[in-house]
Order: sequence, then C-alpha cells, then structure tokens
Amino acid sequence: MKTQRTWPLMGMVLTVVALLAGMGVTANASHNNGNSSGGGSCSSDPCNETSLGSVTVEVLSYKAKLEELNRIIFDMDHETFEIQLKIQECRVMIQPTDDTIFCKQLILDSIDIKDIILTVKFEDIGVLLAEMIDQEGRILGTIEGLIESGDCSQDLCIKLTRKMQGIEKLMLEISDILETQKDRLEDGDAGEEDCTEPGPNCFDDVDDDLEKALNDLDSDPLAAKTFLGLAFAKLREFQRVNRMIFRKKKEIFNRLAEMLVLLKNGLASCACGSGGSGNWRDLSKPTAAVQVQLTDMAGRTILANHVLGSARSVTLQALALSEGLPNGVYWAIVTEKTFDGHVHQSIQRLVVAR
Repeated sequence: MKTQRTWPLMGMVLTVVALLAGMGVTANASHNNGNSSGGGSCSSDPCNETSLGSVTVEVLSYKAKLEELNRIIFDMDHETFEIQLKIQECRVMIQPTDDTIFCKQLILDSIDIKDIILTVKFEDIGVLLAEMIDQEGRILGTIEGLIESGDCSQDLCIKLTRKMQGIEKLMLEISDILETQKDRLEDGDAGEEDCTEPGPNCFDDVDDDLEKALNDLDSDPLAAKTFLGLAFAKLREFQRVNRMIFRKKKEIFNRLAEMLVLLKNGLASCACGSGGSGNWRDLSKPTAAVQVQLTDMAGRTILANHVLGSARSVTLQALALSEGLPNGVYWAIVTEKTFDGHVHQSIQRLVVAR
C-alpha cells in the first residue's frame, strides 16, 4: 500500500462580506450530496486531508484530468488523419513528368503537423500523466489513512482501494502505449541518412518516411511514392492503437463513476451529521463553526479551508462572490460543527453566473 501523502492547500484566507450579495451578481448553488445522520463513523475533524470529502474532490480532479487527456488524444487522432489526407493527395499527384512543387508543400505541411503533435500534444500528455500518477498516490494514501483512523468502514475503503488500484494499472498501460505512439511518429534514430531501404533501424517512423519521400521526390518520384505509402501505413497503425487507448480510458471513466457513487453513499451515511437540512445556500444557521473549501472543476484549490465563526452570517453565494470568481462551475466542501460537538460534511456543485 502507498503511504499517505499530504494534499497541499493554497493558504490564502479571504474576508467574507455578506453585503456583496446585493452587487448585482448572482450565484446559483445546486445540491449534489446531502447529509444524513445514519450509521457509520466520521472523523472528529472531517475538514482535514483524511476526510471522504477530500477523496471526493481528488477523484473529481482526477476525472477532469482524464477528460483533458481524452481531448488531447482525440486531437492527435484528427491531426494524423489530416496528414493521411495530404499524403494520399500527394501520392495521386506523383507522375514522372509532373512538377512536384505542390506535392512538396503537402509533405512539408504533414511534417509540420507531426512536429506540433510531438512538441505540443505529447508534452501536454507528459505533464498530465505526471500529475495523475501523483494524484493516484494521494488518493490511495488518503484512503489508507481513513482505514487506519477508523473514519471509513472496511467495506467502503476496500472497495475504493480496489477501484483506484484498477485505475492505476490501466493508466500505467496507457502511459506505456503512448510512449510507443510517440516513437511511431519519430523515434530520434541517428545516422538514417545512410539507409537505403526500410528496416528495423532505417525509416522506422513516420518522420523518416516523410523526409525520405521529400528528398526523393525530384530524383526518384516512384520511390517517394513508396515511402509516402509507408508513412500512411504507420499513421493507420497509430490510429488503431489510439482506439485501444480509448477503450482503456472508457473503463477508467466507469471505475471513477463507481468510486463517486461509493463516496456519495459514504458521505450520506456519516453518523456525525447534525441532522440539518443540508441547504448550503444558507450558512447562517446556529453552529459553533463552519468551514468551507472551494475548488475548481480541475481540483485546484480556490479557497483553502476557511473557518467562519458562529457569529458570522454569510451565504455560500456571498462567499463565492467575495472572491470575484469568474463565471464557472466549482466544488465546495462545507463542514459544520454544532455546539454539542456534532459535525456533518457535505459536498456541493456551485455555479457562478453573472
């Protein structure tokens, strides 16, 4: 099992001005998870980083990163198809007696698109994968901490752990596949200018074939046509492998959805609930303290655990508006502690609109 890791919080504590509710800006809150006083156990301070609410926010953030990864790979698929179209157009043009200027431009355009995929898309993927691997460790470590502290039932936390471990395994497989995809476009082999025909170390990626076709276009157009055909075949294989990645990502999305259902049920069964209505639009009801944390949909902390004293009358809308948040969707974790020591925690989707 992974050891527990600390979830870093951005520490800026901000002043809440309730009068901001009359500034002509509106914020709408939609209920996501309610509270309950059912069976189970909760931490004496569920605001800390070993709470189920913290795990929920991490899972939602992980899901947002997976959606971004999905978008990037989809873009790459579209761009490789664009290269294929240019290759086919060029191959049709190639005739021994024809001017090759238009065909050369198509090849150069194809090389440019390939370079963008390598220098932009794969670099973005590298950053995302590093963040997701770190987040997997935090989630598993936090769940382990919940088990050790007794703040999560064995049944719930074991199910969460198994789901997350399955996701971790699938993401490792995707990471390995993406590395081979990158090499399929360009593997960085040196000395290929001495190669005369395709082989294990010669013209073994799309870049090799395109460069060779460009160089041969004037002197040997039929050979250039052959190398363009090789590049086309490698791009088809690239797209075939991408479909395999999409299937694995679909399974990850399914497991994340299952984890979110488990977490929602776990929060709802927390025995420390105060029995209130769970209406987060009004945080002014009598409590010893209210603690609020806001994150964006990518899981970035917008407002760290911010404590509102029992004398502070404030709505969640006013709290969000006091930050001057741009229009968008946010997640809020609200923890309320009553004077008799009971604590309940809920998580909510907050929509800010002007």
